[in-house]
Amino acid sequence: LGAVLEELDFQNEAKNQIRGRTELMEAKLDMVVPEVFPALCGRRVLVMEFVDGHQVGAGDAFLAPEERLQVMTSLVKAYAHGLFVSGHFNGDPHAGNLLVTRRDGKAQCVLLDWGLTKQLSE
Repeated sequence: LGAVLEELDFQNEAKNQIRGRTELMEAKLDMVVPEVFPALCGRRVLVMEFVDGHQVGAGDAFLAPEERLQVMTSLVKAYAHGLFVSGHFNGDPHAGNLLVTRRDGKAQCVLLDWGLTKQLSE
């Protein structure tokens, strides 16, 4: 029950998302994690940047084959970084938590829902 309550605590999710965003940006990985606005968050509300995008399955129609490969490669690199470098990763990877967006004409993967994360020990 403790893990479920922790996943439903949006202050915890905000903290995890801020950390994940920071780690992926510092690693210069080509992923989008929406910016969180902590001053507006609480246990029952999470306020973050709006990112316009398509769910992965729906977004595929808008992607050229080489873009699909690039988006998937970025996602795999982001998870590899979390698992093998920082030890902190999003523990809920499914199509509902992923979007594909375009920024400056480039297709990018958006990683959502940081309520369930894991921290691996050394």
